Amino acid sequence: METIVAGLVASCSMLFLLVKLDLRKCLGYDWAFDIFITVFLTYLFSGTYAGMSAAMIGGLLLSVKLVVLKKIIGAEKIDFKASFVARRFVWIETTHGALQR
Repeated sequence: METIVAGLVASCSMLFLLVKLDLRKCLGYDWAFDIFITVFLTYLFSGTYAGMSAAMIGGLLLSVKLVVLKKIIGAEKIDFKASFVARRFVWIETTHGALQR
């Protein structure tokens, strides 16, 4: 039971960090954040079987949360726009969330 609670707390804390980084922009690259955070949690909790279980549960819960949030609120990805006058990077909405319709 303690490993599930530790995984839940770890996934919620990582989700709050992603909210601070602008969640819609992070959701555009959810696979990269998912891999990075799962590896980070594995490194953080390494050493015991219970710690590794908590890290895997935290990574799994965060992955599910990111997929659900991407469907609900949508995501943005960065794109390069080049015109005759200027070149710049812009954020483009890639998926329309259910709350935006």
